[in-house]
Amino acid sequence: MADPYVSRHVAVHAAGARRLGELVKDAGFVVNAEPGRLLEVLGAVDPAEHPPVRVYWRTAHHLRDWGAGDRANILRTTALEDEPHAAARIAVPEGPPLTVRYARLTSSHVHRTLYGHTGTVYAVVFLTLGDGTAQPAGGGYDGTIRLWDPLTGRAIYTLPVSVTVHALAFSGDRLVAGTARGLLVVDCSYGGR
Repeated sequence: MADPYVSRHVAVHAAGARRLGELVKDAGFVVNAEPGRLLEVLGAVDPAEHPPVRVYWRTAHHLRDWGAGDRANILRTTALEDEPHAAARIAVPEGPPLTVRYARLTSSHVHRTLYGHTGTVYAVVFLTLGDGTAQPAGGGYDGTIRLWDPLTGRAIYTLPVSVTVHALAFSGDRLVAGTARGLLVVDCSYGGR
């Protein structure tokens, strides 16, 4: 078992040294790395070159609360469903082998789960930033609009609106939220409303 400091921080140090791509090639790394810290930097790795990274993004929302053995089972099961060639590049957990008695396998597209909302999300929109990148924004039951970093999946800004957000639209530098009380217009050019 790896030193707790190493398990928690090696991904961040490797990304800083631009060597995270080398680590994700190790079958045991994505299983044993601390999920929260790995997700902070996993956007630095090209998923087209590393199939286990694509599998990790699909399952990230399931991995945070489990130990390495369970993470390995989750990752391998998803790999077998969606990208069988990636399964061999994910460590086999210790203990009895995982068996699936009944299953209907359907592939999923590569996706990431965005964390932060504390209730149901009713609306998601992509804001096109000045440099051309797309930044996701979401609103919902918790009465907030959140903006996320598209590479890390982390919430980077929260705008409390104190009422359920049912719809979002973006045009130019304006974000419009349809709420239970009416429309809210946010001027994104300077963050005011």
